[in-house]
Amino acid sequence: MRIKKTFNNNALLATSKGQEFIVLGSGIAFQKHLGDEVDQAKVEKIFTASKFSHFNGFLDLVNAIPEVYFNISAEIMLVAEKKMNTKFDSSVLIALIDHIHFAVKRQEKGITIQNNLLWEIEKIYPNEFEIGIKAIEIIKRETEVLLPRDEAGFIGLKFVEGGSDRQTNVNENLKITKDIVDIIQYKVGKTINSESISYRRLITHLNFLLVRIYDLDKSAGNSDDNIELLTTISSTYPDAFEIAKKVQLYIQKQLKVTVSANELTFLTIHIQRVMKENI
Repeated sequence: MRIKKTFNNNALLATSKGQEFIVLGSGIAFQKHLGDEVDQAKVEKIFTASKFSHFNGFLDLVNAIPEVYFNISAEIMLVAEKKMNTKFDSSVLIALIDHIHFAVKRQEKGITIQNNLLWEIEKIYPNEFEIGIKAIEIIKRETEVLLPRDEAGFIGLKFVEGGSDRQTNVNENLKITKDIVDIIQYKVGKTINSESISYRRLITHLNFLLVRIYDLDKSAGNSDDNIELLTTISSTYPDAFEIAKKVQLYIQKQLKVTVSANELTFLTIHIQRVMKENI
């Protein structure tokens, strides 16, 4: 693999067997020239240029953003890929470089943006949030700027979006989940312990319920609904059932979907567990 063009000390364009690649690595392009062999030991991230969907955006960032942010973002990408056991594409890298650069500049000016979905991100996407926490540590080490915890949520969300085929629904799902929890707490008349097992199970169920809705083209209906089971559950747990119906109506109104009897049954069971553990 030989160098075709250097962007900065840590990024270059290389060719091999007729293909072009974007290569990132600390010092990988330092004092390198056209035609030089790429130092494989310094390669941290590599993208096929033809598949680099945001190539022009990347070039804009190269010209506008200091090199340190490329190193930081590449390292965070590696941490995320190891933790999530997956590969993220170039769009996540571009988003990270741009976001982290502006986040550091804002912090240096004393400007803090509150993350209103921080609590939901931490509870619903714990792995991505942990990546965000690690990212803050890396940023602090490289820039000596400590970003607030809110930024761990923002950065973690980049990997939620980058690892999902339903990118446009992430923020919507977080808001819906938050609203549902608010509905349950209002009806119960008590704040739910977010560390309780029943709460965690409820959040997991809601998350997958929303995924199922989109997977089924905005329909959570089921021709195999067990009406008899729903009748039994509703009579056994009438208070939880009434709350579940409120949640069902909310989801249907917000997403223009039909929430099945089976889904209503499972909602009732999860709400009953929350009520039992928290009241």
